[in-house]
Amino acid sequence: MQATLRAWLAQQLPWWACVPQHFMLLPSLPRTPAGKVLRPVLAAMAEQQLGQQRQQQLEQQQQLDQQQLLEQQQQQQPPDSRLLPPPAYSEPAIMSVFTSLLGHGLEPCDDFFAAGKCYRGGNGEGDR
Repeated sequence: MQATLRAWLAQQLPWWACVPQHFMLLPSLPRTPAGKVLRPVLAAMAEQQLGQQRQQQLEQQQQLDQQQLLEQQQQQQPPDSRLLPPPAYSEPAIMSVFTSLLGHGLEPCDDFFAAGKCYRGGNGEGDR
């Protein structure tokens, strides 16, 4: 409706006149008891409506951005790796420390507490 109204106004108004970017449909204009239009009330109503429209546009844009980000992340990772968190740069160094302490290798999904039971003699209690 706004596009149609904007096009009609562009045809009706002289070339130098500005066509409004936003329109607000009101059942009636706010008036004083004397019948004059309350321009400050109109301005406040317009600001409120524009604020709501901007908020809706911002929320829609945020949702689109989140969807695009999720799609990009899913496309970059193979399907089976989505269950694992992305590896940290320090992960190989940490795993090499545990491998040297425990005396055997570890995988990213291994429970290092359970792997320590093998090193401590099977009970996992350690020296107390």
